[in-house]
Amino acid sequence: MKNALLNTKAQASYITFLAFLPLLFALIYTHSLFNTQINKEESLELAMKYFIQNESYLAPKKQALTPKQSSKIAPKKPLAKAPSKTQAKPLNEMASLTPKQSEESTLNKIQEAIQKAQIYPPIAQKKRMSGVVKVEFMWMSDKTLADLKIVQSSGYTLLDKSALESIRKASLNFPSYERNLKITLPISYEIKSL
Repeated sequence: MKNALLNTKAQASYITFLAFLPLLFALIYTHSLFNTQINKEESLELAMKYFIQNESYLAPKKQALTPKQSSKIAPKKPLAKAPSKTQAKPLNEMASLTPKQSEESTLNKIQEAIQKAQIYPPIAQKKRMSGVVKVEFMWMSDKTLADLKIVQSSGYTLLDKSALESIRKASLNFPSYERNLKITLPISYEIKSL
């Protein structure tokens, strides 16, 4: 026992133990200092239903189509407005002609084809990207797609590319029409909350 107390290594260990003993007691009795409670915490609950693909959850809003004649410039539509089911006519046709049943039918079929082909990219959903892409294209009388371009970007390249690809895929199912149609329409990508 005498040798243990005279050994410098043992003495250093005892002194260190005695020096840190009050700190140990302080930590044990003041655990409430380190017990933090977060108030107004936003909680995120994940359930399996969020990971199962559901068409009603993933389907973007339905869009309205705006046909124009190739020589006229399209009137700008406010994006904040909810798209309606009725189709807008070119300005010169609105004033002078009554809407033709065949044109409305063609535009409705084009709109349905675009909605069926529209895909919300899973990566964009995961990153919670949302926005409205305004696209413009010419639907030629020989059933070809021409001049497909983005008029107004959503701010995300992924959503812009998806909108263009949706139009290209949908054009395979577009009906024929006796003259060329210039169409400008918004494609909305929104994450719907449950």
